[in-house]
Amino acid sequence: MTLLCGNCKKECDAAHIRICGDCGSFFCEECCSKNNEFCPSCWGRLGRLS
Repeated sequence: MTLLCGNCKKECDAAHIRICGDCGSFFCEECCSKNNEFCPSCWGRLGRLS
């Protein structure tokens, strides 16, 4: 399954996507690392999908 990054709109495998615990947005690993594992939208903590 692939998902779109909410920031750069890149298609990512679900295993490599991060989700914000506060706003629920999805982000690729590249966007996550650029923001030190914080959500670029609301600055909430990002975690992996279960």
